[in-house]
Amino acid sequence: MAPFYKMIRYCENERIKKLSLLLNTDRNIGLFGAGGYATTLIDELRSWGGIQPDFCVVDDCYYLPDKQCNGVKVISIRECNAVQQNSIVLTGFGMTYQNEKSELERLRALLDSSIDLIDFEDQYIAYFYNLDYPFVIKNADMFQQLYEMLEEDSRPLLIDYVNGRISGILHKMSAYAGVNPGDYRWELLRHRISDGAIIDCGAFDGNSSLQFNKFLNGRNHILALECNRDNFALLCKNIRQAPNITPIPKGVWNYSTLLNLQGEGETANLGDLQEDASTDVIEVVAIDDLRVGKVDAIIMDVEGAELAALHGARKTIEAYCPALAIRLYHKAEDFIEIPRFLRSMDSFQRYRYYLRYDCKNRGAADFTLYAV
Repeated sequence: MAPFYKMIRYCENERIKKLSLLLNTDRNIGLFGAGGYATTLIDELRSWGGIQPDFCVVDDCYYLPDKQCNGVKVISIRECNAVQQNSIVLTGFGMTYQNEKSELERLRALLDSSIDLIDFEDQYIAYFYNLDYPFVIKNADMFQQLYEMLEEDSRPLLIDYVNGRISGILHKMSAYAGVNPGDYRWELLRHRISDGAIIDCGAFDGNSSLQFNKFLNGRNHILALECNRDNFALLCKNIRQAPNITPIPKGVWNYSTLLNLQGEGETANLGDLQEDASTDVIEVVAIDDLRVGKVDAIIMDVEGAELAALHGARKTIEAYCPALAIRLYHKAEDFIEIPRFLRSMDSFQRYRYYLRYDCKNRGAADFTLYAV
């Protein structure tokens, strides 16, 4: 078996090069789009290098006078071609793998030829870039152990994903996207599910809980934990016709306590409690403290709290060997510490380990480790 580090093809991040270009340009900078993805990218540009976009451009049919996106003026394609010639327009964030080629070709045809397009595969800039070449080489032995614990069909995915994270070039990931991107892989999890409970950690708006409920025909008790207040309201609304799903307004952690919730929406994450913090204080719970009896599956997408949550579920995992679906993309350290945690358990040899890429749009998100 070839050493994992010898399969790393990149040592630089191509998107960082693109951003360095933006830092040193005197051309106006625009974004194509004025929705949630553009809002996030504007924040990322500002925080990453103090880059302030000059405009957002949208299709003429979506243009509204005097509209702004995160403090940036929104203009139509017609106005962009008239007054923003020789500018740079960032695009591609939020596209799916299915429409990326046709959409980029459409924009190239609509925009003036003096306008340069820079394709961004997702809206996050620095968020995922802690997984870089020095980190991988420094931890080469641990990546080798992860590579070897995986089933054969998952090893090429690990190689391509790590190369994509290092380089910022994620086009190869389109080959791994599932039939229903964003969903957990039921075909892997179902073999360990009988009559026990399902624990959905980071349930967001209830989509994953409802997905499991559909597959299980409403037979199993599903605990849907969501600590963000707005997300929890959506969750309760969406599951109201599913009495076997219990919404719980808590996060998951290695022990039960109070923590700060930082950020908003889907990517809100947990931080240490501080007395003077202005962020929301929320309750977190160890899965072992839920005491729900037999557990058949635990799924986690908790914005970087996965390792802590696993430590808080150790007794439950050892007792019932539930199927596990753990998001593995929020922190570079998770590629080291989550496999280390799994190997430390007595039940380690009772599982098979798979990776799947479940991202809805192009990007680095929803990379999932399955233990089944």
